[in-house]
This record gives sequence, structure tokens and C-alpha cells, in this order.
Amino acid sequence: MTRNKKTVLLHFLFALVLLWMAFFWKCPSKALLGIPCPGCGLTRAHKMALQFRFQEAFSYHPLFPVAIPTLLYLIHYSVLPWRLPKWAEWVLGILIAIAFFGLYGYRMVTDSVFRAEGGLSLFSLLIN
Repeated sequence: MTRNKKTVLLHFLFALVLLWMAFFWKCPSKALLGIPCPGCGLTRAHKMALQFRFQEAFSYHPLFPVAIPTLLYLIHYSVLPWRLPKWAEWVLGILIAIAFFGLYGYRMVTDSVFRAEGGLSLFSLLIN
């Protein structure tokens, strides 16, 4: 299989996964444990952004603008005509991970969004 066919197939599979997530995806962490994962709200945030409802999108997950470019870079980094230096990839990866887990920790402690979605937070678990 040529490189172009692989890229087209990868894009097609990526689109199928996105469509499946948009209509059928339920967070495994939330479904099994009742506690949302760090990515909870990303699908809904992107759906709201596609409807130009950006305030609601940011309320679901403020880091939603970072997710798609990061995934696209990770998928295509080997075929891009340019590539970030290795150290920059590591620094950006660490900063993105810190941002996602920092936001997750904040949301779990402050009970900000997860209670409205019917989920539990660390705060509500400690009180009850």
C-alpha cells in the first residue's frame, strides 16, 4: 500500500471514529466508575463549536481548541514537510498534559462542571 493510500485510509478511519464518538460514545471512566476522565466534555465542546456556540463549548472543556491540532500533528508528524524539534515536541507534550490534568484536578476539586453533568467529583465523594 502506498503512502497516499495509507493516509487516505487513516483519514477515513479517523472520520469514522469521530462520527461514532459524536453519536454513540460514552466515557468508560464515567460509565464504570462514575468519575469523569480528563477528556470528558471534549466531544460536546467540539459539537458546540461546530454550531458556533463557543461559550458553551468552553464551558464543556476549555482546552477543546488544543485537542484536534494535537491529534492531527501526532497522526501526521511522519509525513509533514516540516517537524518541530524533538525537544519542542517534548515540551509541548508535557505542557499539554499538565494543562489537561491541571484542569481535571481543578474540576474535580471545585465540583464545577461534573456535578451539572450528573457525575461525581472528589469534593462530593469526600462529603458523602
